[in-house]
Amino acid sequence: MIKYFILVILLSSSFLQANIRDLIKKGEVNSAINLLNKQKNSFEKFSLLALAFAKKNDFKNAKKFYEKALSIKKDIKVIINYTNLYAKNNNFQKALSILKTVKSENIEYQLTLAKLYAFLNSKERMIDVIKNIKKENLNKIHYVDLIELAKKVKDKNLQAKILEYYINFLLSKNINYKKVRNIRDIINNLRNF
Repeated sequence: MIKYFILVILLSSSFLQANIRDLIKKGEVNSAINLLNKQKNSFEKFSLLALAFAKKNDFKNAKKFYEKALSIKKDIKVIINYTNLYAKNNNFQKALSILKTVKSENIEYQLTLAKLYAFLNSKERMIDVIKNIKKENLNKIHYVDLIELAKKVKDKNLQAKILEYYINFLLSKNINYKKVRNIRDIINNLRNF
């Protein structure tokens, strides 16, 4: 009887989902898919199956399950993951159209939108997205993420412009002067490159 209750607890939805996510992250995708196929149809099942198939580079099945998940619930994380599926396959225009089905102030959403504009060589739109990130979200961005974003356009002046914008935010909030000095060094190196 005790074993039965332990089994019920172990199979509880949130615990199982966390374990399945761990399996996917560790690359044990087939095990995750097998466990998911035993679950009843739900948003969580479909979104995790999509994530698993994306990890396997199985575009067709990942797309199918992202669409099933999103038909149940418009979730920003799932939309971002679905967007990244198309971006990974160099279909940036389709990725952008998926992402724009919702609007969000979520920092991951904003950075994904900026990256897509960078890939599409729409530098001004990328800068507009970065400038419009709410100030309370800016401190969640690490300058390394911004450098990665700027690298996508391969424009040293644009990289410097993005980082200067970030520095001005940090200075306005009196945030971590050591971080500001490190970013200024990076900007100077970009300009002297």
